[in-house]
Amino acid sequence: MRKLLVVFAVLVLGFCVFAEGSKEVSTSSYPERKVTMIIPYKAGGGTDVLLRLLASEMEKEWGQQIIIENKAGGASQVGMTELVNAKPDGYTIGGVGNLDHVLVIQT
Repeated sequence: MRKLLVVFAVLVLGFCVFAEGSKEVSTSSYPERKVTMIIPYKAGGGTDVLLRLLASEMEKEWGQQIIIENKAGGASQVGMTELVNAKPDGYTIGGVGNLDHVLVIQT
C-alpha cells in the first residue's frame, strides 16, 4: 500500500511538472526546501489521514519535510482558494479525495 501511494504521488507530480510545458524544471533537484501541503478539511477526517500518510512517504522519497496545513471551511473552498492563490513554484501542494482515491494538486 505504501509503495502504491508513493508511485501514485510521483506520477501525479510528474504529470504536473510536464504539463507546465514552457518551464524548464529539473526534477533531480526538486524539492530543494520544505514543501507545504494544504489539506482543505479539518484534522482527523478520512482525507486528512490519507494525505498525511501520503506526505509521510513523500518526505522519505524526497528527503524534505512536508508541512501540513489544515484549512477547513466552505466545503473545502477555503483551502482550495489558498492553494490556487499560492505562488506557482511547486512548493505548495494540496489534495482532495475520499477513502478510495486522492488527488494531489501542485501549484
